Amino acid sequence: MTVKDILFMLLAHHPREDLSHTIRIKIGKREVYLCARCTAMYSALAVSFLIFTYVLNLYLLPVEMTTIIALIFGIPVIVSWGKQTLTDRDNSNKTRISTGIGGGIGLAMLFYLPSPLRELMIFGIFGVVFLILYFGKIWRYKKDDSPVRERENV
Repeated sequence: MTVKDILFMLLAHHPREDLSHTIRIKIGKREVYLCARCTAMYSALAVSFLIFTYVLNLYLLPVEMTTIIALIFGIPVIVSWGKQTLTDRDNSNKTRISTGIGGGIGLAMLFYLPSPLRELMIFGIFGVVFLILYFGKIWRYKKDDSPVRERENV
């Protein structure tokens, strides 16, 4: 594996067969592929931090309201991504980008929660995402690998 392949997987983290899940940016003569959902999420996270720091004071909202609003923004990205990971149904880049923006806003809001709740929420959400990824990939691997095993046993 070359450095170019490693950089591609870090930025796009999709196989080259799934370039429809990425955004292509042309820089000079080179093309860079970025994951559509992650690009939207990190962009919204950065912009939201600026807005929540300099324009909107989230500390004025009750903690419960901030938590509920953050979850309303964030849950669609987990559902969309989980559906795509666990099933054969694919999302469009419009869906990936719109849910990624919501996820970035929701994640930024979680950083403004009081300390013990903030960590519980963030680690809980990342735990759910990890479980979807881990078990989804195992399930898909077993599903994709089953015809190969059947042919090997014949």
